[in-house]
Amino acid sequence: MADIALGVLCLLAAASLAFTIVSAPGMGKDILYYRTIGGSWASGIYLPDTRVFYGPAPWTAVALSPVSLLSPPRAVIAMLVLNLAASAFILWAALDIWGWHWSIRARVLLCAMFLVWAPFRIVVRNGQLSLVVTALLLAFILARKSRRWFAAGALLGLSLIKYPLSFLFLAYTLWKREWKTAAVALSIPAALTLLYAVRLDLSPVTIGRDYISDITRNLVVKDTAFTGTTEIKPIVDQFLGGHPGLAIGATIVLWVGALVAFAIALARSRRWEDAHFAALSLFTLWIVFHRPYDSVLLIIPAAVLIDLLRQPSTKRLAQYGLALLGLFALSIPGLLADRLKLDQETLSRNPLGFIGLHLERLIVLGLFSALLVLMIRLPSPSKTVDQQPHTSDDCPLSNKPA
Repeated sequence: MADIALGVLCLLAAASLAFTIVSAPGMGKDILYYRTIGGSWASGIYLPDTRVFYGPAPWTAVALSPVSLLSPPRAVIAMLVLNLAASAFILWAALDIWGWHWSIRARVLLCAMFLVWAPFRIVVRNGQLSLVVTALLLAFILARKSRRWFAAGALLGLSLIKYPLSFLFLAYTLWKREWKTAAVALSIPAALTLLYAVRLDLSPVTIGRDYISDITRNLVVKDTAFTGTTEIKPIVDQFLGGHPGLAIGATIVLWVGALVAFAIALARSRRWEDAHFAALSLFTLWIVFHRPYDSVLLIIPAAVLIDLLRQPSTKRLAQYGLALLGLFALSIPGLLADRLKLDQETLSRNPLGFIGLHLERLIVLGLFSALLVLMIRLPSPSKTVDQQPHTSDDCPLSNKPA
């Protein structure tokens, strides 16, 4: 049964990858958007003056300005190649960090799960940066494990081109008092912002103030264009009867409570950094706005959960967690609201419809909470998993002897 299930998953992963590669050249709307932003800066156009909302930070425009030198079709193809290369690196890095002692089946499971996820297909077809940023974060983790602090800081700084995915990893280096890494990381967006200001002959303070104002104004508006699939605010808003101001206040209270609980869990499990990175990834996805493609960051908690399959005390949590992450292959909220065009208000009045609409945010929040409890109860990695290879007795994914 396990062999058949894994075989079907591999076939679905191959079909997902083939469909993505074939369909991506005709799409790429996000890389074309980035191309416009980078080209505007290179041409000396300050986008806030044009009344055009741009979500990426000013330093992102500078970093991506070389894309404006390519024609639109070539930009799409270049981003497709880059995203596929980033995907290959992500899987290699995840296996190098967490899966060096896994069975072949466990490694295949992680790769197939990643490729079958809807977020993977959306990233590649739209030409988004989420895969590149995830690859940079995994490279940061690798460099950090090797104690190459300067390289780790440079990789973390580059990942800040999409800071909603990486800012908590920067905060983590500060909590760990890795000052050199944090300083190098911060110097990269700072230098790029200075270049942005010099080219436009503006003060960096003015640029920062305008950007914060633009972001704040759009995020407080109750608009589906600024509603993420994993962020928690929409479900809080619905529980409170659709009052945006009240929902923002309640969400901030929830953030603060989660941050305190996270701090306690980190203090209790200082040595268990694998769990730290998994929890950071989950916290990142539900605390602020994220579109579906950002959920490729779930590769980190997925790898950690597969690692937890080895220990009887954590096997059940790992099995349930991986089953829930498998649902990202369908993107059920998007299936209901976007492809089936079902009315969201009608769905919300039905318990099953409500769960379907908010399934991904509930999964991310639930796994985050479960990891915090685990970090507090089993603070030492030596009490959670050993460092021995899988055997047929301790992991359902291991190879059984013939």
